[in-house]
Amino acid sequence: HLISSQELNSVLQGRLARSNSPQFYGNATFPMGVLPQSVKSKEKVLPQHNVEPSRPKADAIIMWKQQLEQYQNYPKELAPTIDALTKDNSNEAKAKLGYLYLKGIGVPKDAHKALTYLIPASLEKNSFAQYNLGVMYSSGIAVDTNVRKALEYYTLAAKNGNPFAQHNLGSYYYKKSTQLLDEAFKTAIFWFLKSAQNGLPESQTALGILYAKLSSYSAGDHQKLQFKKIALWYYQKAATQEFGYGQYLLAKHYSEKLPLDSDKATYWLKKACGNDYLRACSALLNNQN
Repeated sequence: HLISSQELNSVLQGRLARSNSPQFYGNATFPMGVLPQSVKSKEKVLPQHNVEPSRPKADAIIMWKQQLEQYQNYPKELAPTIDALTKDNSNEAKAKLGYLYLKGIGVPKDAHKALTYLIPASLEKNSFAQYNLGVMYSSGIAVDTNVRKALEYYTLAAKNGNPFAQHNLGSYYYKKSTQLLDEAFKTAIFWFLKSAQNGLPESQTALGILYAKLSSYSAGDHQKLQFKKIALWYYQKAATQEFGYGQYLLAKHYSEKLPLDSDKATYWLKKACGNDYLRACSALLNNQN
C-alpha cells in the first residue's frame, strides 16, 4: 500500500538519532580526553566576519576525495593515478597514497601500509597526512587508541591549515567547555573560525550555533543583535554550500524570527530535506499535517 504521511513521519523519527548531529565530511569525530595546556590558543577569537576565505582548501580536498570514491569499485580506472603517485616522491603523493590504502580506494585496504606513507609525509609537514594520522589514533586504526597522540596530530595538521583537523579541534574544545566564554570555549571558536575561513560548512554551522548561544546570554541589546547577525551569516554560508544541517538551522531562524518568513523557512527545509537532513523532512511532514 502507499505509505501515509503519518507512517513516513514515524519512520523518519526512528532515524533522526543519526541525523540530529552536525554532519561531518571527516573520518571520525574527536573523542573526549584531557585538555593539554600547551595547545590552548591565546589569540583573538572575534575577528572580522566579512572576509571571504582566500583559499577554499576544504573544497579542494572534498572534490579530490569524491572523484576518487566514484571509482572505488573500478580499480583499473584508478591504476594510472596510483602508478603516478607511487613514482612521485613528494609529501603530497605520499599523503594521498596513505589515504588510498587507509580507505581501500583503488588498492587493497591496508591501514598498516597506509602508515608507511602517512608517517613520512607527516614528518615533511603535510597536513592531510597529519590529519589522517590523527584519525587513526583517535579511532584505533592499525594503532592503539591514543587520545593525546591524536590531539597532537590534529594540532599539527590544524596549524598547517587543514580545515578538517581545525574542525575536529573546535569540536574537541567545545566538548571540554564547562561554561560560556571559558578558555576552552574561546579556543573552540578560534579553531572553528580557522576552519570556516577555509570553507568547511560544518564549522560555519558550528559557529552559527555558538554565536546564537552567545546572543541568548548577552546582556545588551546591541551585542545581542550583533551576535544574531553573525550567527545568521554563518548559517547562510553553510546553507549555500548545500550543507543540510546549516540549511535546517537557517529554516529555523526564518520560522522563529519576527516577523515570520514562512516562505523562506519552507524553502530551506526543502533544501535540507533534499540533502538528506532527516529532521528537515520530518518538519515538512509535520507542517503538512
